[in-house]
Amino acid sequence: MITIQYSEAPVLANIPVDVTIECDQPLPTDEPTATDNCDNNVNITLVDTEVPGACPQEKVITRTRLQQMCLWEMQVLPNSITIRDKKKPYWQIFVDVTIECDQPLPTDEPTATDNCDNNVSISLVDNEVPGACPQERVVTRTWTATDACGNASTASQVITIQDSEAPVMANIPFDVTIECDQPLPTDEPTATDNCDPNVTITFVDAQLPGACANELVITRTWTATDACGNASTASSTITLQDSEAPVLANVPSDVTIECDQPLPTDEPVSLPIQL
Repeated sequence: MITIQYSEAPVLANIPVDVTIECDQPLPTDEPTATDNCDNNVNITLVDTEVPGACPQEKVITRTRLQQMCLWEMQVLPNSITIRDKKKPYWQIFVDVTIECDQPLPTDEPTATDNCDNNVSISLVDNEVPGACPQERVVTRTWTATDACGNASTASQVITIQDSEAPVMANIPFDVTIECDQPLPTDEPTATDNCDPNVTITFVDAQLPGACANELVITRTWTATDACGNASTASSTITLQDSEAPVLANVPSDVTIECDQPLPTDEPVSLPIQL
């Protein structure tokens, strides 16, 4: 009698080791191999068991392979695959910008993508630093993108708010010519500014002598200045002329005298101009 027995287990090779992978990586597909001294078709069955991790994108998979031996015997071959989420969201970052003080802050938002989370949470914080004058400031806008596993990354944009526009003047007085006994005109221009509601207006008179002592040419220059030192100017010319002849008073009347009488010495007078 020859009894043929099956007492040797299959020999395993290339058994997968425990691994840790990122949540966006595919599950490993490595499989062990088995050779048997008698069975050319060793049956290996795969069963995966999942346990949730610390956050939605993480989990631990226990991969169990059941190897059937001689129809009734089983050998269990487990290994674990730890799936983690350690990558931060990725930003599409904006460039820094400079705007005028009367322009609104930009409302563009960057976008953030994550390797595993399709609904990244984005929050915004603005930090303002005063500029060189009341209408200027620098806003540092910082966004924070956080995925469901708490991985966070930040992106910043610097918004420089400047005041580079000078006030605009209106109602500028026309050039005028007046008599030398008239008062100088007191008309003032007006000025508006894109950011400063209280523009300061000053004027300076520059005089040049005219053709005679009572005549002048005055160039009156107004300067409108906003709180950031931007200034614009406007001028008008005031010409003082003397075109009126003197007015005589107390003119002696006609007289008749004897030939031995001296000529009368009465003199008329010139009335002064009331300045």
